[in-house]
Amino acid sequence: MNLECSEDLMRPIHQACAHIQTFPGIWMDRGLRQFTNPTLQNQLQERSDGFRRWLNPYNITLDFQCFFEWYAGFVINTRNYIWAVGSQYALGINVPFVNGFLQVSHLEGIMSKEEGGYIEIFLDLGGVIAQDSVIGIPSWAPQPSEIAVVSNPEQHQDSWILMASSFTEWLELGAATGGTFGYFLPPMADAGD
Repeated sequence: MNLECSEDLMRPIHQACAHIQTFPGIWMDRGLRQFTNPTLQNQLQERSDGFRRWLNPYNITLDFQCFFEWYAGFVINTRNYIWAVGSQYALGINVPFVNGFLQVSHLEGIMSKEEGGYIEIFLDLGGVIAQDSVIGIPSWAPQPSEIAVVSNPEQHQDSWILMASSFTEWLELGAATGGTFGYFLPPMADAGD
């Protein structure tokens, strides 16, 4: 655990995750910092180190890496939407990483402004749009594909949206909007299910 996940850095992440854990349909994973078994911690640390090497020459943002080491990820699955963050994205398992853009999340609406729409969410590690910012590529935007958009975002400016200036800001926005970011019906609509 060679990162400095300071109390000041982690406070808003812990607060956002504590709020997210109250959402209906939540499944929150645990990261290596929540395990006490040294063998398991070492295995998880090796994966985390391998992930950082895989990103070379780019560096993962400290806030996303600390989130991953504490929480690994989560999935919210409601009748209105699915929001997945972390785990498979942070380990680079079948995850797009193009032009310095790393996919960190998927948000899919079952009942949305655009019926059945989804948003693929990327961290801009290369500073192509804004260093360490978070962009979303909605399925209803004019686009050839998400990969084409992140390969040349200047050419496809009408196909992506700047969601936040950092991973922490984006996570806090997700917590404040019930995980919908204003695009899908909130989880409270599931009350009584």
